[in-house]
Amino acid sequence: MKAAVKFIKQTRFGKWFKTTRLCNFLRQSQGDWRYPFLIFSWTLADFLVPRRRVVVDQASFTLPCNNWVTHFRWYLFKNKEEEVRYYIDQYVQEGDNFFDIGANIGVFSVYTAKRFANISCFCFEPEYSNLHMLKENVMANKILHKVTIYSVAIGNVMGLSNLNLQDLTSGSASHTESQEAIKTTQEGYPVVWSEGIVSVTLDYICQQLGVVPNALKIDTDGNEDKVLQGAVKTLLDERLRSLVLEMPDDKEKELYCRQMLAAAKFSLAWSDKEKTRNQIWVKKTK
Repeated sequence: MKAAVKFIKQTRFGKWFKTTRLCNFLRQSQGDWRYPFLIFSWTLADFLVPRRRVVVDQASFTLPCNNWVTHFRWYLFKNKEEEVRYYIDQYVQEGDNFFDIGANIGVFSVYTAKRFANISCFCFEPEYSNLHMLKENVMANKILHKVTIYSVAIGNVMGLSNLNLQDLTSGSASHTESQEAIKTTQEGYPVVWSEGIVSVTLDYICQQLGVVPNALKIDTDGNEDKVLQGAVKTLLDERLRSLVLEMPDDKEKELYCRQMLAAAKFSLAWSDKEKTRNQIWVKKTK
């Protein structure tokens, strides 16, 4: 039987058949008679839980809506963290390199890529399930030529570390990177799982890529001070014009961040502490 199959594969018919969809279908099925029904169930699942469209300002894109976290990321996009969208609209320019540190599932990188015709977005996200959704969002919105994803944490250490999760739901946040074993995250949530990750500094990333961000978003749920600590050269680079970051809730960490930014000649351009911890900082011009 095997000899006959091998012979048929060498014939003109066999070579033609290998190029057909039917052959590809049979190859993918691996001989499982249930495969057509599985394809139907996958298609039905996509139909019952479709991606949801967001139309805001000059951008239109889709986001997943398959759990309670992704639902609120889609449903509240226009209202949640409006200041970040304001930053992107007012401070990011055509032709910029936009770094999204703590990208999560990439809602702001997708928005940026759709908002500007000529933009390069660099996403940094260490959490595995979020990375999966981030990749899907990039592909579904057809922005592969504008967005590059790196599955690393940006911090103040180089090497292996741990990402301590407070929620296993895809799209969740408030996790904490730490090489030490911890029981609660920086945001005060109990740790339910720890993932092994790789951590690098922003200065290292910029050196390896040969790229410096012109605009920078930092949202690492209480680890923002670590990001700045590993970004001394990047912060001083004149090509970096501005950044938006979520200030840590810890007063000592906030003071450290402010001192780091001031030393790099950044000044506070926007803040509303009563509504949000996000702040916009702009480099002083000579």
